[in-house]
Amino acid sequence: MKKHLFIFLLLVLGSQVKAQVRFNSLEQCTDYALKNRPDLQNEELAEKKAQNAVKQVSAVLLPQVKATSALDDYLGLPVQLVPAEFLGGQPGEFRSIQFGTQYNLSYGLEAALPLVNVQAWKNRKIAESDVKAVHYQKLNAYQRAQEEISRVYYATLLSRQVTQIARENAFINDSLLFIADQKFKSGLLETLDYNRLKALQLESRQLWQDNRTAYEKNLNLLKNLCGLPPEASLELSETLQANQLEKVTLASPVEQQNGYQVLQWRIRAAEQEWQKQKLRWLPEVSAYGRYTRQAQRREFNFLDSDYPWFQIGLIGLRADWPLFTGFNRSVATRQAGLNHQMVQNELKNYQLRTQYELAEININYQNTIQSLQSYQQHYNLYGENYKLAVFKYKADVYSVDQLLQVYAEKLKSQNQFIQAMANYYINRSLIQLKNQSAQPENTIKP
Repeated sequence: MKKHLFIFLLLVLGSQVKAQVRFNSLEQCTDYALKNRPDLQNEELAEKKAQNAVKQVSAVLLPQVKATSALDDYLGLPVQLVPAEFLGGQPGEFRSIQFGTQYNLSYGLEAALPLVNVQAWKNRKIAESDVKAVHYQKLNAYQRAQEEISRVYYATLLSRQVTQIARENAFINDSLLFIADQKFKSGLLETLDYNRLKALQLESRQLWQDNRTAYEKNLNLLKNLCGLPPEASLELSETLQANQLEKVTLASPVEQQNGYQVLQWRIRAAEQEWQKQKLRWLPEVSAYGRYTRQAQRREFNFLDSDYPWFQIGLIGLRADWPLFTGFNRSVATRQAGLNHQMVQNELKNYQLRTQYELAEININYQNTIQSLQSYQQHYNLYGENYKLAVFKYKADVYSVDQLLQVYAEKLKSQNQFIQAMANYYINRSLIQLKNQSAQPENTIKP
């Protein structure tokens, strides 16, 4: 019994340990997401699907060989009327003659090879361009996921730090309320001031709870973005420091962005489609050959070697030249041209939008460096002021009004500092991700 209980506990504890995930950095977090998120795994599958599509359209250009076989049983043989005089009869009379045999068996091989098939070659070119477009679409999806994860990752770390600060404030206000309670019972504190300190303690406790809730929500959102189940235990070991600023430079041309490359290859595919429709008037030429063995029997005795088998073989060329397609060709050509123009406009719009986006990120980052340094000093000063105010209040030097005023100033400074630190880390990570995705090899080759 003890042995079975030990095995059960081992399995339970083992499953719990397996469900625990620890990230030491943003890079580990994003790497885990890229490997485990189902939607990002679909991006990889989409690329493989596009690669298989190239093989599929290329198969049309290869020789096509097939084996054929047919067994016919004529329940009623065809009858033909012929003049009777051909068979020694009287002129003007006819005799009915049956042609053929009841059983016919044939088997053979057929082969075809396209010699001129412009449409198939263009389809291959289009499929190859689609592979490139899907590849950069995958990288673009990875980049968007990393940017979203970076925002939530740093929001989670900062909400955890805010929760710790709120916890410290709640403990300090608990001690203030304890002193105020003693003063109130001794008649040294008025009811108005006592109620204000009690309300401050309730507010700080609720603020602590609100921050804990915000941290849990951010953590759950981060688990979702990483592809973790809700019951998984996620631990972030990194701690953000405001005094360890790393300056980065945005070196991310629009032309090297993954989204830009997607549209570039879509334009190339649209050009190939346009050319394909324009060349639909060209003929398709193919070579073919067929070899067949055939036997005809009045009785079902195909295995009898005394009866002959007949052989048929042929080779030839076939040309299909579309002369009139009901104006389908001209309409399809115009449609392909319009699609080409639309994709070009999408590229121009993307280029303009991304230029503004990169400029905004750069402006925000430059501003966050200065604002973070300023608000850090600002917050340190108000932190010291609040400690002094608490000390003076305990020594009966500061009034409740003065204490609450300093606390409100500290709380405002704290929020400004946390917001500045969040903006710094988020914008810095966005710049790093933009630089990482904008590699020289991303430039499309002619």
